[in-house]
Amino acid sequence: MNLSSLLQKGSVLSLKIKTDSPQIKFDIRFVDSKNNTEDHPWRSSFTINTDSFNSYNTWHKISIPLTEFKEKGSWDNGKWYNFEGKFDWTDVDKLEISLEYEPLIKKSIWFDDIVIE
Repeated sequence: MNLSSLLQKGSVLSLKIKTDSPQIKFDIRFVDSKNNTEDHPWRSSFTINTDSFNSYNTWHKISIPLTEFKEKGSWDNGKWYNFEGKFDWTDVDKLEISLEYEPLIKKSIWFDDIVIE
């Protein structure tokens, strides 16, 4: 999916979030397509930390400008590749929510109304 025109016009990714824990940290990221064996599925991410807003047992809307997403690398075939500036906004494959910072043992996160505006 080509999101480059949305990036250029200053669009934002908006979502509503609610948690049952006062502290949760996660990444929301776009992953581009892996087009051949020499390419990797590069990630462009934004880290969300609930220390900066209150979503504890209440819905909170977050708006992230696409320009705030930064390439962070790629995980491909069991190997990590550091970022190389190769994330391709013209070939986005998926949106991921990644909980790599901490386990969510006895914690929940709810998402709603995920849109690019």
